[in-house]
Amino acid sequence: MRKYILLYLLAIIGIFVEFSFLGIVGGIIFKILIFGGISYFLYDIWRHSNEEQGTESRQKESNPITTEVAAESDAVVIDKSTLQAVLARDGTALEFVLNEFAVIWGFIIPNNGYLFLRGADGFLKRLHHKHQSYIQTKLDQRPDMLLNLLDRGQTILLEKDIQPASNLLPFYDEDEYKPRSLLAIKAEITKLEALYFLFDSKTPNAFNSEDIPILETINSSIVSVLSRLMEVDGLASALSREQHFLEIANSLNSVEDLDSCIHVMSTILVNQFEASKLTIAFKNDDGNKGATAVIKKAIGIDDPFKSGYEFPLDDGLNGWVISKNKPYLLDNIDKGEYFIPRFTKEEKTNYGIKSFLSVPVRVNDEATGLITLEDTIVNKYSEKDKKQLQDLSRIFAYAVKRFLKTNRDGG
Repeated sequence: MRKYILLYLLAIIGIFVEFSFLGIVGGIIFKILIFGGISYFLYDIWRHSNEEQGTESRQKESNPITTEVAAESDAVVIDKSTLQAVLARDGTALEFVLNEFAVIWGFIIPNNGYLFLRGADGFLKRLHHKHQSYIQTKLDQRPDMLLNLLDRGQTILLEKDIQPASNLLPFYDEDEYKPRSLLAIKAEITKLEALYFLFDSKTPNAFNSEDIPILETINSSIVSVLSRLMEVDGLASALSREQHFLEIANSLNSVEDLDSCIHVMSTILVNQFEASKLTIAFKNDDGNKGATAVIKKAIGIDDPFKSGYEFPLDDGLNGWVISKNKPYLLDNIDKGEYFIPRFTKEEKTNYGIKSFLSVPVRVNDEATGLITLEDTIVNKYSEKDKKQLQDLSRIFAYAVKRFLKTNRDGG
């Protein structure tokens, strides 16, 4: 909190305090030093935030069960979270953006100001606005023409005498208020996401070209801080995901037999995925091992393929997943020209099933079973769902290999 107070004090000094004895050059240097101090405090705040996240990460790595689970799965790739998600979740991030809006406002003293966010989904959202109380605004209007100008490569757009104003700023009735000066700043955080700071004044030449270097410095700080925040948020999301996987691993490793392990896993899958049918199956453990598999758990629609059903590995989609040791994602079983069986070529119907997602359960790199999700809705499952199911399958495989003959045979 103390650092935020110092930030405000530096901003106020830089904006309102003038030392005439320093001259023009000295005044510019003075303001640059002030904004340099602001940038330092911002960096220090976010550096401490990052160190806290790093401490949590090191604590996580010290857990031996987490290390074992990670060894069975792919390396975790930490992607940046979207700016829209960070601003929605992190009150500090939104407060920082609004503070920067206030700093720019205090520096240029406009009549009205607007702050927009373009999200990764392409939609434009107004985050904040400030305008004179006597002015009636049309906040449902989008300044598309102005934003298009900024999106063509300009970071800062300054217009000292705009004519006609309504083309660029469709927020007003011209009979009531006609903006003559315009300042627009684009803070591009990612290739898909950006913040737009828009300010106007009814007075021509209200904003000075000499202020652009300082505004560029502020904008650069905004981009730097928010980019770093998104990286930290992405790390936090990854740590949360790993914590979730650790809890699942602990639940599965605490059981004493295969049936209990399958029951716990099916409960986890039901809670995490929507499906018309859930199937967990394993290869036969007898002399004909590898030729057929047996359903150990079946939850959902009423079809003949229930717990205990034995199916060949060379007929349907589920057998293909085990025999080929590969996942299979299909958005619509009925889309093709030919009927696609799920378990055996003797099938005559799919019982309304459309979407199909199945991943192998691998022990010692061999597919010993599968997890299958099916739904009556077309295109229900995505590549993201497949990746999540594969992650869960790896944890499941690590738990069940204690009970499978395959593990003993493999030495």
